[in-house]
Amino acid sequence: MHRVLEKRKWKRIRNDAIYATTSIPVILVIGLSISWLAGHDIIPLDVNITLPLTIAGVIIVLCFLMGTIASTDAWRRTPEFVAVDSYSCVVRDLSGNREYIVSGTGEMTVREALLFDWVFEGRAKNSEWYALDEHGTDVSEKLIAEFEGIIVMDFREH
Repeated sequence: MHRVLEKRKWKRIRNDAIYATTSIPVILVIGLSISWLAGHDIIPLDVNITLPLTIAGVIIVLCFLMGTIASTDAWRRTPEFVAVDSYSCVVRDLSGNREYIVSGTGEMTVREALLFDWVFEGRAKNSEWYALDEHGTDVSEKLIAEFEGIIVMDFREH
């Protein structure tokens, strides 16, 4: 058994694009509130300074957001990886006298692992085949994590 990284089925959107998007309304509300208060002489600031600074802040955040989208494709969801246990076993193809290594997660059956990591060139996945142990017992439905030994592939010829 060894640990590998595997893509998760679910994905997430990058945080910097979310932060930039949500900060624009906050900057507008705060900046326009300060400009309004300054325009009514409630606070001692000049409207001719606060209003352009608010607009400049929004433009800066918009530029950051557009740069994030253009450079890192932030709106496309990015995959997240998680460590999973991977189990491997040796598979012997008697018809070609070759041996392969097939891997799968602990929840996969031998059949699922073979189909997932199909290594038999010239053989169709949907052809009639059996996964046997050294004693000739069918191990197709056994979990790959519980299997020890060599899998012998038996391809039935029509």
